[in-house]
Amino acid sequence: MAVATVDIKHTIDGKEFKYHVSLNNGITGIYGPSGAGKSTLLNIISGLIKPDTGTITVNGRCMFSSDNGNWIKPSKRNIGYVFQDGRLFPHMTVKRNLTYGCKKSYHQELFADIVRILGIHELLDRYPRDLSGGERQRVAIGRTLMSEPDILLLDEPFSNLDRTIRRQIISYLLDINRQYNIPMVIVSHIMGDILRLTDQVIFIKERRVSMSGNVKTMLIDNSSDMKPSSMINIIDVKFCDKQSNKDILSFCSEVNSSFEIKIGDTGKYRLNRGDSVRLAIRPDDIALSTSSVEHISIQNQIRGKVVKIIKTGQSCFCIVDCGVNLIAEVTDKAITDMEISTGKIVYCLVKAKAVEVIYPCNSL
Repeated sequence: MAVATVDIKHTIDGKEFKYHVSLNNGITGIYGPSGAGKSTLLNIISGLIKPDTGTITVNGRCMFSSDNGNWIKPSKRNIGYVFQDGRLFPHMTVKRNLTYGCKKSYHQELFADIVRILGIHELLDRYPRDLSGGERQRVAIGRTLMSEPDILLLDEPFSNLDRTIRRQIISYLLDINRQYNIPMVIVSHIMGDILRLTDQVIFIKERRVSMSGNVKTMLIDNSSDMKPSSMINIIDVKFCDKQSNKDILSFCSEVNSSFEIKIGDTGKYRLNRGDSVRLAIRPDDIALSTSSVEHISIQNQIRGKVVKIIKTGQSCFCIVDCGVNLIAEVTDKAITDMEISTGKIVYCLVKAKAVEVIYPCNSL
């Protein structure tokens, strides 16, 4: 069920923006090149831009309708917006920035939860000038959550953050989504960051929605705007077991119990059997074999069937159905030498160390 719908037309400096989208519960990514109109879409949803024509609804409530003249001001929409630069109040401590977002009275229980989830307890008495980029962004997210929004919009929340901090913010957002069930819409120009959060993506091109839906489905269906080189494998699994006498953790797919994958245990993962975990694997970290391989150190040899081959220059991206779809990047020569084609049974070889744990936060 859609939590928000946007069907509008708007002209800025002679350029027409036309959006027709439905946003579902969960997390939705907005992806596209610079200047395509991604942030403009968020500004229209939030009410910072009033469209020329069309309608906007959030949770069944009409925010804008050019037919009947309805227009709800941004302050009355109960929509949370985290801007790229955070926009914290420089004269307020972190604690005061957070409590400023309260709707009415100071909500102590919610405040404690948000501080715990975002890991900002030690920052409460500091001022924004004393915070790192990642710390400022976490505080900005926390302040917005204190307003208890119906939907959370985030405009390039990972911009200017290094890779490690981006991964931490992503994990915090996943934790927030699971605990509070707040629909999120996240703009980013980095597909890998979006996919670590969700596989539901809206592609914006030339101020219009070019396509939307499940990314891997669109890739398999020959959607022309999809670039396999920007893809990353995201797998939602449950913790199954730790192999005795080995530093190896085993996980099973949440959608197909026959799919199993192993990662190295470095001692930083605090997991209980059945815990939900999100993993990431780069396509170039997956090698293919036409048979299982004995006497090899690689822990994961996952059997599957090739369902699609996409050629881009000297590289080929093979989509392999292993119970879940995995994308493997190999050379065109390898495809020819191994006689790999659609329908062929192959084994995806993945080193345990090549598997990245995205979620939960307590494993970081």
